[in-house]
Amino acid sequence: MGKTNFDPELYTKCVYAGRRRYYLDVKSMRSGKGCYITITESRRIDGEKFEKTKIFLFREDFEKFMYFLDETINWVNKNFIDEQKSLPHEEKPIEAVAEPSALENNLP
Repeated sequence: MGKTNFDPELYTKCVYAGRRRYYLDVKSMRSGKGCYITITESRRIDGEKFEKTKIFLFREDFEKFMYFLDETINWVNKNFIDEQKSLPHEEKPIEAVAEPSALENNLP
């Protein structure tokens, strides 16, 4: 098979977080009919070696993923209030929510 000019990466962001880096990449489907997001955690484990963990998030799952991510972040912010001072994020009110596992069957 010959090499193609297919470049699936459409958009990328990198978040530096101490020894870890998080890469958020939007990639196109090979069919050219849609896109998905990869979230990659890269961390240095030994000198020049890096360990990578990757999650593929498909467009049809964006809404559900964001809903539960928001609920989970709100739960952490509510239950670990003392640590909020060291977290760099925008201030937003925290609503009382059930643990994320209790919400799985009750999507809006």
